Amino acid sequence: MDNLSEFTWADIDKIDRSRSLILFPIGAFEQHGRHLPLGTDNLILMEVLKQAQSICQRNSMHNNLLKNILCLPPLLYGNSHEHLSFPGTVSLNCRTIASIIENVIESLSIHGFKKLVVFNSHGGNTDLINACSQEWEQKYGTKVFLISLWSNTFSSSENTHIFESCSLSDIHAGERETSLMLFYRENLVKKDEISANRCNELDFQPYYSGWQTGELSPDNGTIGNPCLASVEKGQTYASLLAEQLVDILMTL
Repeated sequence: MDNLSEFTWADIDKIDRSRSLILFPIGAFEQHGRHLPLGTDNLILMEVLKQAQSICQRNSMHNNLLKNILCLPPLLYGNSHEHLSFPGTVSLNCRTIASIIENVIESLSIHGFKKLVVFNSHGGNTDLINACSQEWEQKYGTKVFLISLWSNTFSSSENTHIFESCSLSDIHAGERETSLMLFYRENLVKKDEISANRCNELDFQPYYSGWQTGELSPDNGTIGNPCLASVEKGQTYASLLAEQLVDILMTL
């Protein structure tokens, strides 16, 4: 899994584009309650990617996969308008994100690359990318694969036994994200800010009407139950996320 930033144009010119996957990591910069840092989505994004790379390096069959994956620099901002009532959140509007991804696809297609894998760690980006991907494929002849960490793929029955809370209600700075951060960067988790009276669970309706975190979780920003988080859960979940990512990449 090579970093494109370290290549020269002449290096790229020698690559077999027909076999190459371009990986584009996309995260977000937004509030994650009083106990997690603004860069939580980005830290999780890059840690899962790093662990997936380690898995490939230890396995000869998976190691062949690495040779065909070229990783772009990450986009560390996403569509986070639902969190804008909390200081520090930076949100790109839908048009901006779509334009950035499309510009990347257009540039790569000029040079013969036909497969782009968007590896996404923020739920607010998912629907937008899904909606645009078919149009981009038709326009540029580039296949766009979206792998989102918080999709049903990564909330399968294989890993639900790790957590006590339901994945449908534990969606922001709750048990899952807090457990991962306790494992990845425990020093960045403000444990004294985690308390039962700051836990909020979202009761979804059978329709979508948009929502604002400041209304659902005022003066806090958490949607889920971080009180249930632990380093051990984070370590187990982190391994499963990385393994699932490798398994998915092997199919592309």
